[in-house]
Amino acid sequence: MFQPLATIGSILFFIVLTYAFQMRQRKYKKYATSCDVLYYPEKEKMNIIDPTEKRVLNLGSGGTI
Repeated sequence: MFQPLATIGSILFFIVLTYAFQMRQRKYKKYATSCDVLYYPEKEKMNIIDPTEKRVLNLGSGGTI
């Protein structure tokens, strides 16, 4: 009774393990045409809280405070 359940369970375990490795390979594969893109906004309204002065600094207009 135990042997058929253990066989079916181990088959299902190895199927899930194989699927997980394939999904991991697909997610972390380095393609020849892939590139990492970083976004640096030239002008964007940003509000930064200054912890020393307890006020909000507005850096949206060219970095002036």
